[in-house]
Amino acid sequence: MPSLSSPSVLVFLGPLVLAVLLWLVSLSGAFGDLDGGADGVDAGDGVDGGGLAGLFGGLPLSLGVTLLLFAYGASGLVFRFALGLGAVVSAVLAVAVGLAAARLSGRMLAPLFRPNPAPAARTLVGSVATVTSDAVDEHGGMATVRQNGVRLEIPVRLDPDVPADHAPTEGDAVLLFDFDATRNVYLAAPHDPDRPALRPPVRA
Repeated sequence: MPSLSSPSVLVFLGPLVLAVLLWLVSLSGAFGDLDGGADGVDAGDGVDGGGLAGLFGGLPLSLGVTLLLFAYGASGLVFRFALGLGAVVSAVLAVAVGLAAARLSGRMLAPLFRPNPAPAARTLVGSVATVTSDAVDEHGGMATVRQNGVRLEIPVRLDPDVPADHAPTEGDAVLLFDFDATRNVYLAAPHDPDRPALRPPVRA
């Protein structure tokens, strides 16, 4: 049986310990939550189901990665110690188990990280929000809005009819004129009282 100091054991023990430490740090609040959310709603990258976020079933990327590390490390130690499998075989099986466990956990936990459901979300339609991402276009963007004194961070997408040279950037005000329940995003346009043509009618 390999010892704990063996490289073939450390390759599993290291990720396992790292995942646990990151969870403990997150719970202590020393560096904020693992989901990286701000006050209010955290939309995350999983809203549109793209990239690595989609791999974890909609979980925030950092949480999905730590779940993968934990499952990989724990299963790898079981394969190596309890079953006595070789290091390479244990690593391959542990990667498969880690991916499967992270994705399954993502499907179960993803609803906890989604934006407000559509009926409640429509109450923000007609509000003016402030862009917090570098820019807002048809494919991505984030903004903050206050509701009943609470600051909410929400996903926004630019109205396709807005000219590209008028796309809002960080710090700009945008009008939330509709809510897309299919994608869980708000449709926004630049909020400029002097240019009403840029502000589409609010859709009730």
